Amino acid sequence: MKNISVALALLSTTLSIGTPASILSNANNISFNNELKFDNTNVLDDLLSSDNFNILDYPYKENEGIKIINFVEYEYSFYSNLQSNYSLYIYLYNPSNLNINVDSSLNKIQLATHWNDDHYPDEYKKFNLKFLNKSEDSNYYNLFYKFKIELSGNEKTELLANLNSNERRYDISGLELYINDEQDVIEYSVGGTYRFTGFSEGLGSSSEDTLSCEVTDLETIDLEVHPTYYRLDSSSKGKNYKSEIDSVYFSIPNYYLETYGNLQKIKAEWYEYKTSPIFVIDDLESYNKLKNIQGIYVNSFSWDEALTFNSSSPVTEFDSTIGVGEMGSSSSTVDEGAIMFNMMGKTGQIPSVTYYNYYIKAITWLFYTNGIDYSEYEIEANELLDFADSYTFFNEGTNEVGLSKELFKGKVEEGRTEGYNLKEFDASEDSFNLLNYDENVEGWKKFLDYFLNWSNIPDDSSIKEIAPIVNLNEYSSSNELFSDEILVNNNDLDELKSTFESDKSSDKSTFLFRFATNDYYSSPVYFNDTSGQYRSDPIGYVAKASMFANFDIITLTFSKEGKYTVIPVVHDPIDIIGDITPPPKTSTWWERLLQILIGVGILGLSIFLIVKLIKAIGEYSRS
Repeated sequence: MKNISVALALLSTTLSIGTPASILSNANNISFNNELKFDNTNVLDDLLSSDNFNILDYPYKENEGIKIINFVEYEYSFYSNLQSNYSLYIYLYNPSNLNINVDSSLNKIQLATHWNDDHYPDEYKKFNLKFLNKSEDSNYYNLFYKFKIELSGNEKTELLANLNSNERRYDISGLELYINDEQDVIEYSVGGTYRFTGFSEGLGSSSEDTLSCEVTDLETIDLEVHPTYYRLDSSSKGKNYKSEIDSVYFSIPNYYLETYGNLQKIKAEWYEYKTSPIFVIDDLESYNKLKNIQGIYVNSFSWDEALTFNSSSPVTEFDSTIGVGEMGSSSSTVDEGAIMFNMMGKTGQIPSVTYYNYYIKAITWLFYTNGIDYSEYEIEANELLDFADSYTFFNEGTNEVGLSKELFKGKVEEGRTEGYNLKEFDASEDSFNLLNYDENVEGWKKFLDYFLNWSNIPDDSSIKEIAPIVNLNEYSSSNELFSDEILVNNNDLDELKSTFESDKSSDKSTFLFRFATNDYYSSPVYFNDTSGQYRSDPIGYVAKASMFANFDIITLTFSKEGKYTVIPVVHDPIDIIGDITPPPKTSTWWERLLQILIGVGILGLSIFLIVKLIKAIGEYSRS
């Protein structure tokens, strides 16, 4: 029976985040029966089989982060017919006895996947981790974990193609684990370069076992990333929309800028979703009615639960004619922007979302203002994120980040995808535009919006050619950091100024990174049910926003004298969503009437003046 040996690269227990890795052993061989899959060997048995591993060096220690103590290259061969079992494994030391959610799909490791001509890694990618086992003995419970790096067929082929058989290099920058104690993903700085040489018995040109590994430190940048956003008062989409830009800011030690040059590129990933309607209700009776059916999932019409929410005015009748046909025709009882719940099959047709209307199968996001007028009530981002995490209805299952799919509905902005997004931004080539109401709305439509149903058309100026990466140290003091100039939310400005001043005094630079634009929706809402009950005034407002989950900066690229240097980034992924803000207060019936009369008057005056002008021109031409 042939035995296979695996080189294990052990890192010292004294390794701390941000410091170079010291090596206990460059190569220690573990032998095992080839018929046993390495996936099934026990983590503690593997470690104890190493001559230089002393378990007394790995005690429980409070407030210490998780570390990689072993990286295993299993059955590599330069012979393609012997590569079928090629795999990569990591061994973790968990000194604080943290409760790792081993089943989470968010457990990942970041590896280099490409190297430049100077043999320096210039591209990184995250790979999922598959849990194999952990130490179960009461003396070492949860102290050691064993994971396998999951590689698809294409990923394995690509990785093998980039490996040099003389020296296989693996650059590991960060380790992301979902920690149940934190209810969040934490990224640990585990920067190290692992260089394997030689081969296990039977996998190289020699029949002998020559496999060994050397470990050196890998430079990484640790960031603390903060979200912010900025909204215009309008959008080119028109009524009820606001153009928004989403950003993060962070600090970089000036050492990196002095050594490697200007920050030229940022590579980031996130999961993006558009929320289903977020109801913010100031009428207690209406709120209680919605609360009673929150999370109820419907596929067919029910008189007891059918609802429509209109954004412009109350529904004046509510009968079997309500609904929207497949071709986009609508009954007069449904206004532009209506949201419909449980109307499927009411007229034998599914309401069409192509005719301004929005069909939902469940009431999800729901907030009560505690009697405060809706026009004065905002929902902060943290409250929204807490709501999403605690939402317990999963009729459609969960999405990629473990949240209920019912919380999200609708297309994300053009150029990005619902779910996973990965993009590298170049400071010189990428830019954004915030477009206002005037961009796409024609004069007659604008006239009707203002005088018939929208009295708050803002007077914004479009903002174009917005740079994605800004070094705020270009400003001489925090007093120059006005939100309208750097495009951040007023509520975040004090914290940003504090970070800016702190960075100035600690030899750091503050960077603002703008990564997406979208259109925020916010509208008054009128509530109507099948009993014919409705109010002549709104019961609150409804909003729809973009959420960027598990936003993570992967690499920073610096440029100096034509040379690019890519450095991997370590930071805890964050969830980003803007605050939910109310729409302008709607006009009363007499204000609307006055608007209409004024509009008609202006229209009549305009026609009168045009007629007079034409007549004057005619008389002048005849003379």
